[in-house]
Amino acid sequence: MKPCKLVMSAFGPYAGRTEIDFTLLGENGLFLIAGDTGAGKTTVFDAMSFALYGEAAGGKERRKSKSFRSDYATPATETWVDFTFTHREETWRIKRSPEYTRPKKSGEGMTTQPAEAEMECAETGEHYYGLTDVGKKAQELIGLTQDQFTQTVMIAQGDFLKILNADSKDRKALFQKLFNTEMYDKIREKLKDMETECNKEREDLDKRIEVAQGKIVPDEDFAERELLQLYCSEPKYAVLLLEVLDRLIDQEKQRRQKAAEEKKAFSDRYQEVLKKQEAGIALNKLFDEQKACMQKLETLQAMRDEVDEQNRQLEMARKAQGLVPAAAQLARTEKMLQQQRSQLETEQQRKKQAEDALPQAKAALEEARSHQQEAAQLQQDAKQLKETVPVLKDLNAKLREQQKLKPKLEQLTANSIEADQAYMTAKERYYLSQAGLLAAELQVGKPCPVCGATEHPAPAVLSPAAVTAEQLEAADALR
Repeated sequence: MKPCKLVMSAFGPYAGRTEIDFTLLGENGLFLIAGDTGAGKTTVFDAMSFALYGEAAGGKERRKSKSFRSDYATPATETWVDFTFTHREETWRIKRSPEYTRPKKSGEGMTTQPAEAEMECAETGEHYYGLTDVGKKAQELIGLTQDQFTQTVMIAQGDFLKILNADSKDRKALFQKLFNTEMYDKIREKLKDMETECNKEREDLDKRIEVAQGKIVPDEDFAERELLQLYCSEPKYAVLLLEVLDRLIDQEKQRRQKAAEEKKAFSDRYQEVLKKQEAGIALNKLFDEQKACMQKLETLQAMRDEVDEQNRQLEMARKAQGLVPAAAQLARTEKMLQQQRSQLETEQQRKKQAEDALPQAKAALEEARSHQQEAAQLQQDAKQLKETVPVLKDLNAKLREQQKLKPKLEQLTANSIEADQAYMTAKERYYLSQAGLLAAELQVGKPCPVCGATEHPAPAVLSPAAVTAEQLEAADALR
């Protein structure tokens, strides 16, 4: 970018229209702007920076755009800057005016003249209006932001002499202030503190990981058992350990599902064995009943001979004595005999039924006995399945604990963002307060550190919202 012409109207110390034609200074590109303090040397650079970016060469911390209107200008004189420059073989012209207060053109009183800007290219005819579009196009052409422009193209008044006379330590501080690199030093300190905190947190997490790793005991048939043991040996393998644990948990879930299915199958088989066992018990009861029937049958058969003998003796007695009518005695005897024969036939039938059911009962008993060992094994398997439940519950508890830690991380992140925003607000107010803070230190008869004047007729007023360096450091410490 090469300046061609700069025209100022009621800008800074220039009360009227002032024109500087840089093309009259030749093509060598080296010239000197000289003059007494307050003559308006810095204003020339402020006007160029204002035309391009809407701010002074030292940035809005040094001087606000609303203060550009000359205190010596007549009410009718407008305040504006018209800057013509060449860039990449194209000639551009920017005209920009700040916001200021002027008398009303009709009637009495004052009114606010709003800030305006326009920009055009002589070769292409491109035309831009408005503060936003002109600012964007100017930055696009120059390739620098306003801060970068003032740090590399225009060094603010007073800062260069300080650099020449300062020692190494002070020069470093001045360069940091001049090129606005203090934040990088603070970032370095902040990163160092963060590294310390992270190392401390990492050590704490390493200890927790080591404790958790000591509780991990995979099954012998786990395919990645050796790899899991390796990852359990060092906390640095924590991420890889989590991946293997995910696969281990999946395998345990599959085993748990399979165990549940086997448990149900074993339970069903166990119920079948119980039913067969009950059938065997019922069969044994039939055997006992059969045995009792056989004994009773034998008893009846033994009584048959005795009944026959009694009949013979009765017949003999009837013949001998004739005391009881023969017909009645015979009827009673025959009735008793008939009852005994009927009872005998019933017992014989029951005996036959028991004998017919005996082979089937023996087979059921043998089958029930063959399932006794299987039932014992099923009970042992069920016991082992119950023992795996606490391990799965422990794994689920660890997963829930991991989920509980996520809100804490989110809250800490929100607190950090809030502290950063508070610091940036304090920093912006601190820069805006520089004029007031500097004016508060001015003393009559002593030179101003900015312009060098010993008289201070209109020092800046410190804003109630001003932020001091101590307050800024406190906000930074909190961040």
